[in-house]
Amino acid sequence: MMRMEKKILIIDEKPPIAINKVLTRKDLYTVYLELNKIGEESKLFGEASTLRQYIDQINLAIASLDCFKRLKPIEDSYHLPTALRDYYSILYEGDDIESIALIASIIRNGGIVKHEANTSTWQEGKIFTIERNDYGKEIKTVIFDATAIYDLEYSGSSYRILDIPPIRRYENFYINNCPEMNLSRACMNNPAKELNFDVLLCDLNIKNKKAFLLTYKNQKNAISKIIEDRYGNSSNICMGHYNNVRGKNDFVESDLMLAYGMNYLGDEFYLAKAMALEISLKNMEFTREHKARISKDDDLNRIMCSDMFCDLVQSILRTKLRRNTKDVVQFYSFIPYCEIIAMLKDYFVDCNIMDWYPDSFYKQYHDNGSRTKKPTNVKFANLLERRFSNLNSQGAMSISKMEVKDALGYTCQNTFANHLNSEYVKCKLQQLGVTVGHHNLIKINNEEMTEQ
Repeated sequence: MMRMEKKILIIDEKPPIAINKVLTRKDLYTVYLELNKIGEESKLFGEASTLRQYIDQINLAIASLDCFKRLKPIEDSYHLPTALRDYYSILYEGDDIESIALIASIIRNGGIVKHEANTSTWQEGKIFTIERNDYGKEIKTVIFDATAIYDLEYSGSSYRILDIPPIRRYENFYINNCPEMNLSRACMNNPAKELNFDVLLCDLNIKNKKAFLLTYKNQKNAISKIIEDRYGNSSNICMGHYNNVRGKNDFVESDLMLAYGMNYLGDEFYLAKAMALEISLKNMEFTREHKARISKDDDLNRIMCSDMFCDLVQSILRTKLRRNTKDVVQFYSFIPYCEIIAMLKDYFVDCNIMDWYPDSFYKQYHDNGSRTKKPTNVKFANLLERRFSNLNSQGAMSISKMEVKDALGYTCQNTFANHLNSEYVKCKLQQLGVTVGHHNLIKINNEEMTEQ
């Protein structure tokens, strides 16, 4: 009987295939200065001089680019000499010891460069490496990580994703999503769009809830201070920031989770990731659509959504869902990507998904920084509230569409129709018990109403 040996790698939590780390031009300069310390008397002088020349070429190439673009490989066969790497680790006293290895990767594979400003100085801009981890290339890899089937990094014949039928239902999981707000890092850092998180806390009313609040690292301290000022030190709210909660059990008692922001890692990161995965892109441009940052290339959009989805699932499963009980878990989010919502619905079998509008916070967001005289869906909703909220026997039971147009100054029928059909206004109409007729908006009460 002939025996055949097969090499199989079994993985519980999948490591990344694409290695896209950030190197700043300041890092380049730091390494350059350290290499200058290696004198002619050293056996490593020739190798250090070669690497300095490569750094000069990288810098010249970056200076000729605008915005972000592909930095082509300089020498695809270059590998950092082991002796030089070991010597550098002794010579350099800083923390970012891997910078020299990242430079070698850029020399060999190129990178994606983004300038923070139009300048050719060393200190500006950053470079994303384009490196591929081929740990499973020569062996069959079996993955038990539940999000692997959605992860485009693990496509192809080298990986076998176990297709296991759903063994768990999530009827107790409620996803409440507000798709009409952009809470990106750029928006949070925009002074003209400053938001008061305390307003959102009032909308959520989470004082007596065991809550897990996930946000950006640079927002964490300010939000913690707001929570402490409102609820004191006895708050049941636990804070975490993106890219720092995977594998943690600190939030396992939480029956409410708020994702304050979306972990979009930047255009250049996803471009670098696509190239590391050897995906051919037809278009490298980005745009904004329905509050979402999207690529003009469909394959790149799939990579972006796949990456954000897998990260989000890992965070959600830090909550009480981890215990597999029947306790209700509420998840509140600001996800503008319908593709990610669809994947969440598919992954969390039988979960409940609904649109959510934190009313005061939503109004603050749309009013802040846009003091326009033009009609908006928020002004539309405010008018409905004024007319219908405190309706009494002498109040108007309906308002014509023409009255709304005149009151808010609509000059375009399409704009009026878009606002009337926006999810926020439809939600407000439902709350107020108002139906939309052909000509009128009609308040529903206990008596049968007919359109006038």
